[in-house]
Amino acid sequence: MNLCYNDDIVTLYNGDARDMSQLPDGFADMAFICPPWWDSGDYDHPDQIGLGQSYAAYLSSLEQVWRECYRCLKPGRAIVAWVSDLLWRDEPAPLVADTHHTLRQSGFVYDATFYWYEPRPSASETPSPGWPLQIRPRVHAEVVVVYRKPGSCAPPDRERLEKSRIDGREYAGSRQAVWMPGGALDHPYRRVIRLWSYVGDTVLNPCAGQGTVPLLARHEGRRCIAVELNPDYCLHIAELLGAPDLPEELR
Repeated sequence: MNLCYNDDIVTLYNGDARDMSQLPDGFADMAFICPPWWDSGDYDHPDQIGLGQSYAAYLSSLEQVWRECYRCLKPGRAIVAWVSDLLWRDEPAPLVADTHHTLRQSGFVYDATFYWYEPRPSASETPSPGWPLQIRPRVHAEVVVVYRKPGSCAPPDRERLEKSRIDGREYAGSRQAVWMPGGALDHPYRRVIRLWSYVGDTVLNPCAGQGTVPLLARHEGRRCIAVELNPDYCLHIAELLGAPDLPEELR
């Protein structure tokens, strides 16, 4: 892995999340990843996970990432994977179920599942009739899958615990199985970071993409180690991290 950005809080590497052996064992307090959803996105790299792979090879790649996260995580701490079933395909792929399976195969223990649902405006025309055996959701829900590495972790000191306190309204909303935009929720990734890490913790973010997790982790007082395969994406993330403010869409 090649270092692309480093400050006192965020470190960004250009590298493959399937091999993070450069990172030490047991350093991370949380792992947060939105992996490629098989072949549903082109991330402009010949070695990317998903595109160009069979579904079996893709799941094998995911399991490699999970095992690296397992190695890097401290005992008792959480891995959060943001995934979705691929219902728009002619032959749908049960990615959520297979994420559960591969995480368990990698040694993690199950903790919780939440759903992110963003309603779309309904069409104004009169609904047309349908037929049996043809129904699929018009708007699919994205799924927040939470597992933990077995073991126990020491609680933070009282000062860090107080700094990590979550507003009562937000915490109550977070206990709902389905999360939706509005109310006490700003960016859902921000909620995930607050719920499964403490201020001062280190968040591991494989498959950093556009840099949303390291940007929000830093804004929430967490450290972040991010890994991204595409060097052009790394340059973009480094530029965002070097700016004085969050991008408008994350504020």
